Parts: sequence; C-alpha cells; structure tokens
Amino acid sequence: MKFSSSKLVIATLLSASSIANGFLSAPVTTSPSSSTVLFLEDWVADMIDGELVRQSHKKEYENEWMEKNRAAVLSRMETDFVPVLEMDGDGFRQQRKDRLMAEKDPAKYCADRCITTGHCDVYEDFFELSPEQVIEFCVDCVLSEEEEPCDIPDGFYDKLMP
Repeated sequence: MKFSSSKLVIATLLSASSIANGFLSAPVTTSPSSSTVLFLEDWVADMIDGELVRQSHKKEYENEWMEKNRAAVLSRMETDFVPVLEMDGDGFRQQRKDRLMAEKDPAKYCADRCITTGHCDVYEDFFELSPEQVIEFCVDCVLSEEEEPCDIPDGFYDKLMP
C-alpha cells in the first residue's frame, strides 16, 4: 500500500510540473529572416510618422504655431477681456474703508468724507446721484438734527444699502 501511495504522489508531482510548464513561456528563438509585419493604411502610418516628428521637434512646432496665430490670439485677448482698471493700492483701500463706513455709520461717512473732503463716491455710485445731490442728501437727511422729513433719493428705495 505504501508503494501505491508514493506512486500517486509522484504522478501528482509530475502532472503538476507538466501543467506548470504549459503556462510558462518557452524560450523563443527567432531566425534572422523573420520580421514583424504590421498592416496599416497609409494615412494612419503617415499620422504616426508625423506625430513622431512633431514630438522630436516640439519647440520648433510651438514657435511656428505662435507666429502663425499671434494676430488671432492678440485680437481675441483685446475683445474678450475687459481691461483692468489701474488703481493704486491706497485708492483701493480708501474706497473699501469708505464703503464700510457708509454701510455701518452713514453720519460719520457724510461728515468725514462727503462734507469735509468732497469724496462721496460710495453714495454717488450706489444711489446714482451727482456729487451735489449726495452733499445735499447728507446735509438735509443724515446730518440734520431736525425731526422734519427730508428728500430721500429714489435710488435708496430701489436698492439695498451698500
């Protein structure tokens, strides 16, 4: 019995090794006369060759493209992009401070900026008023201590506060 079980083990090992050898690739020998043939249509082969040339001369192709399309790119940039207003940093900060002051404390904005310096840009832009109308509004409505009603601009009702 022992002999038959060892035959079984040997037979199993042999069959396992032959199965494993079937999955492993055998060394391939090529003869000098064999070659790989790839059947492509001419236009596909030309496209592949052109791409290979383009990749090896990429800088030259980019420069050529830029020269060819420079006028189109520049004209598109002029029409598509709104020019940025050149404003100095101090002016931008002051405008932001004015806007916050007008929103939080209109009396201070009217007294400090409109009446004193004549810079009433926030109310001019927001309420669409002339500088004279803004000063009149500040004097009659915001800074007035009278209890009488004043003329409030129509823009005040059309929009929310800045």
